[in-house]
Amino acid sequence: MSILSLFGIKPSWAEPPVEIASPPSLFALELARVIRGELGQGETTANNEGPRLDVYRKGGPKGAWCAAGVAWGIETTAENLAVICPVRRSHSAKRLFKHALLTGTLVKRPMTGDLALWHRGALGAATGHIGVVSVGLRDGTWFCYEGNRGSFPSRWREYMHEMGEPNFLGFCRLP
Repeated sequence: MSILSLFGIKPSWAEPPVEIASPPSLFALELARVIRGELGQGETTANNEGPRLDVYRKGGPKGAWCAAGVAWGIETTAENLAVICPVRRSHSAKRLFKHALLTGTLVKRPMTGDLALWHRGALGAATGHIGVVSVGLRDGTWFCYEGNRGSFPSRWREYMHEMGEPNFLGFCRLP
């Protein structure tokens, strides 16, 4: 099963598209810069709570905040660049990634500013985790800015990852 079929998206091609390596877009670089500016921000008053998380949620529901933080980053990037936001807001990691795939492209090799998605929980669960790639693939390793990972007080941090790690679903490159 492909990641696209997981989200009910039927591609218009018979074979996966050939990836052409190009430098990250201005949007991707700005998204990574915006999220990098949040490093160290996160939970302060209790698990999944704090004033900065309220900013990310924009009045949305309490709970896991990785997707709210990434959605906030995408919206802030669009505002900074004075462009239409390419992704509809969601506080669900998998749903946000699905919205991103409607305008973006599923890619195999991460680059700065790509979205990264993991599965969380029981098999078939709707839960996931999302972050923003900080440094693309080098010798099988890549780095990602992630919020709401780990125990309280979880904050935005940069994490190292290996290609092929368990529960990883894919990368989305925004337009």
